[in-house]
Amino acid sequence: MHETHDNIGHRTMARALALLAALVMALTCVIAGTGAAQADARETFPPAPEGAQARNAAAVSPGISPAARRTYHANPGDPWNCPLGNLCTAVWDNTTGNWKAFDLYTCHRYALSHWEGYGEYTNNQTGNVTSFFYGQFLEEKARFTPDYPIVHGVDWSPIWHIRNC
Repeated sequence: MHETHDNIGHRTMARALALLAALVMALTCVIAGTGAAQADARETFPPAPEGAQARNAAAVSPGISPAARRTYHANPGDPWNCPLGNLCTAVWDNTTGNWKAFDLYTCHRYALSHWEGYGEYTNNQTGNVTSFFYGQFLEEKARFTPDYPIVHGVDWSPIWHIRNC
């Protein structure tokens, strides 16, 4: 009978330790999940930039040359899905009062027109490609590699060209 009580004690202790380990794992997952959410890996368009005008008749819509694979408008909070193989960009369009998105797939140096102020990009390209932002005189402003689903903020005002490869 003495052995039976010892076995019950060991089983109770083992269950308590297993429960404690499960609790620690659950808390670790919750904390890790919270940290990931803070890494700005959202999949929606951001709020309008501070001071953005809803519509401005004198404004010109942002453009790009050559044409992007896909161009569309989106409201703040709309889903932002960057297709595999693309460098996806968003710039505020004062003519429509929402975001204008450009999905860049084909390898080019793209010339930007009327891209002003705050915007964002996310890079869902494949392979070990390096992309570049250039200024007016083709001076390099930034270089980066794919890190989707991270979304990066950018001041488009000094950026005149994007090379996605």
